[in-house]
Amino acid sequence: MIEDTPEFQSVTEKLTGTWVAESYQTEDEDLFSSTFDRASVTYDFSTRNVEWTFQIRDELLEEKLTDWRKEFQGIDVTDYKIVITSNWRVNSDGQSILVDGDEDHELLISGSGNNFEGFYGWEMTRFEAAKAAGDIAAGGGGGLASLAAGAAASAAAKQATGTSDLFLSMTNNYTFELSNDDNNLLLCRKGSAYRLNTTDCRERMQLVRQ
Repeated sequence: MIEDTPEFQSVTEKLTGTWVAESYQTEDEDLFSSTFDRASVTYDFSTRNVEWTFQIRDELLEEKLTDWRKEFQGIDVTDYKIVITSNWRVNSDGQSILVDGDEDHELLISGSGNNFEGFYGWEMTRFEAAKAAGDIAAGGGGGLASLAAGAAASAAAKQATGTSDLFLSMTNNYTFELSNDDNNLLLCRKGSAYRLNTTDCRERMQLVRQ
């Protein structure tokens, strides 16, 4: 990712900017049918930041609001999304994208109406509690046993607060394909298996340039 190099001109420069996801599929499910209905990713070359944004499905948001509306009619939530920020780089061979493991998750909620502030505070409290548990687990040290225990405690906290879906991890190695006009992008995440192709993906995201 050095300017004026063949790699930069053929890959990094073309990836830089915002892409809107049309589909996001894992081995087990289509996340645009179960959890999210919109997503985007922005690659920033100057800061080396990559920012993923996921908007939860309207059906899931309505489920969250059901009990609140029994008491507070007129409450309205217009935006409920998770933003994940990390660092990125293109591998020296220009054939894969590496996203660092140090991620920051932020929950953004906007709305109005009767006691929206109460709903906002409740959701943020649950989210921050789960996030804090994850931070403690990540910094626990003490060898593999300690890390495993910390990860289990973090997962339990997210399950208990009902926030597991909000803590996507977008790190790892991605192979990719750019269309001939550079306006369509396929991201393929392999997990631990490193292969320079976009077949047999563990996760597959199809995007178009914004």
